[in-house]
Amino acid sequence: MQFQHGIPVIWITGLPGAGKTTLGLAIADFLRDELDGPRTQILDGDEIRKDFWPELGYSEEERQANVLRTARLARMLVGHRVLPIVCLVSPNAQARKMARDLVGYMSEIYLWAPIELIKKRRPTFYRIPYDIPSSPQFAFDTSEQSPEEMLGRIFEETW
Repeated sequence: MQFQHGIPVIWITGLPGAGKTTLGLAIADFLRDELDGPRTQILDGDEIRKDFWPELGYSEEERQANVLRTARLARMLVGHRVLPIVCLVSPNAQARKMARDLVGYMSEIYLWAPIELIKKRRPTFYRIPYDIPSSPQFAFDTSEQSPEEMLGRIFEETW
């Protein structure tokens, strides 16, 4: 599989419980099983924070540090010809822009769902300030589209 601009970083953003990891895993499975695509690595926000930098809290500054550290990790993976799929709340628009500047070619996917559904998916839901992306490559309401439907649209329009 060839990419027009080199290996991209797929960056999936949205509130906790919006379906980021579910879509990220579907993308990784599709690339591996259907397209015999590149090696992939899921960079899940909860796992990354727990395994790599558990000292970070949830202040705005610490959230920004989490985004930038994850972007650096994604950039390292690209350097090893691994396609990173970042599944991270990344609530701050400025931090997402800085991440894009760090990694180069980034495909941003924004997921949302009604708050009532998010609370059902994630009973420990907490409301955080979140800057809705102004121009993501894709935006999906996960209460209306299945991961398979989102996947179809992403690959139809991207590869």
